[in-house]
Amino acid sequence: MESADLHGDDANLALELAHHFVTNLRKYRACGGLVSSFGVYPLHQLNSPYISRLIKVNMPVGGWGIVSNPRKRATAMLSKLAITLPRGDFVETGSYIGTCAVIMLEVLRDFDRCGRRLWAFDSFEGLPLPSKDESHPRPVNVTIDQFKQNLVYQGVYDAQKLIVTKGWFKDTLPITQVDQIAFLRLDGDLFESTWDALVALYDRVVPGGIIYVDDYGSFMDCATAVEKFRTMKKIYEPMHYVLEKPRNPDFPEIVFEAVWWVKRYD
Repeated sequence: MESADLHGDDANLALELAHHFVTNLRKYRACGGLVSSFGVYPLHQLNSPYISRLIKVNMPVGGWGIVSNPRKRATAMLSKLAITLPRGDFVETGSYIGTCAVIMLEVLRDFDRCGRRLWAFDSFEGLPLPSKDESHPRPVNVTIDQFKQNLVYQGVYDAQKLIVTKGWFKDTLPITQVDQIAFLRLDGDLFESTWDALVALYDRVVPGGIIYVDDYGSFMDCATAVEKFRTMKKIYEPMHYVLEKPRNPDFPEIVFEAVWWVKRYD
C-alpha cells in the first residue's frame, strides 16, 4: 500500500525544523509506511504551498469563517501528522460553517489510504445556554443544510468519508459509533461543550493521537474544562500553543487561542 508519510514541501519543512520537535521513539507501520509520533512542533512557522492552499477556504455561507489562519494552518498540519498513525478517524466537535471540516476532508482525500472518515458534530442550533458566569461574543449557528452546502461548494463532500451528527454534545457524543480517533478537534467554546466532548471521546483517542482545543486561550471556561479534565485523568503530556501571528485585530490582546497535545503511549 502507498505510504501515508509527509510529502514534498511539507517533508522538506519538517526536515528543516527537525531540531524543534521531540519524537516518541516508538515507530509504527501506517498503511505500509514507517512513521513516528511527533511532539513539540512550531506549527505557526509552517507555510508550504500545500498548507497555504488548504487554508484559503471561502464559503458561500459564512465566508472566511471565524478561525484564524494560524489555527487553520495548525489544523491542516496536525491532520497530516495524525494521518501517519496506523489507525483512527478524525473527529470535530463544533463544525459551524465547515471551514476546518473542509481542510480535514481535503487531507483525507489527498493522503488517506486506510478508509478513515471525518465525524462532524454540531447542534446546528448555536451554543447551549452558557452558565451564569459565561458569555459568548457572537452567534455561531448555521443549519445542517448550509453546512453541507458549503462542503459541496468546496468539492469535498463525500458521504463515504463524512458522517455528520446533529444535536447537543451531551446527547450525541456518548452514543456515537466512532471507535478509534487519530485527530480530535474540539471547538465548543464553552465549559459544557468542551467537557462533554472530552469525557465522551478522549478514551477513544489512540496512543499518539492528537487532541486540539480551539478556544483554550480565548474562553476561560473552555480552559477550565480542559484543566479539570487533564487533572482528573492525570494527563501530563505538555500542551503546545498555536501562536496568533499576526494577531487578530479584533482581539489584539490574545497571544494564542488554540492548544494541542499528543496522547501518550502507556
